Amino acid sequence: MNSVSTGTWNQELFYNVYYKTNLSEEYILFEENLSTKENYVLDFETLELKENEYVTEFYFDFGKVDIGFMENVAPKVYCKVLDNIENETTFINKTETVGNYYEIETRTESKTTTVVYEPEEEHEETLPRTGM
Repeated sequence: MNSVSTGTWNQELFYNVYYKTNLSEEYILFEENLSTKENYVLDFETLELKENEYVTEFYFDFGKVDIGFMENVAPKVYCKVLDNIENETTFINKTETVGNYYEIETRTESKTTTVVYEPEEEHEETLPRTGM
């Protein structure tokens, strides 16, 4: 995972962002006291990770929200596939939303299938100049 654009939300709160890596069992605090009214770009590439360690999961902890809590601007996740993943490899990205109401936990899950592909042809890094 490279970065996350946090989006904005319809209730004024402060929240924390946590992440997990392929080498950690517990979530680690990444950013705290972020405003739901501001869209942040959180760069996971700034983390000091061990060799061959990478971010596998993250979550936003909003704490207590009121009924009707939702996004105004949708969050976006930017990822780069590991170099050792082969062309046409398929994997599933999962999003899970968890909430508690009077000690009753409720959750919903969404899954998206991703297929890795390599471009068939190489392109020049700089486009040729045209015009006068």
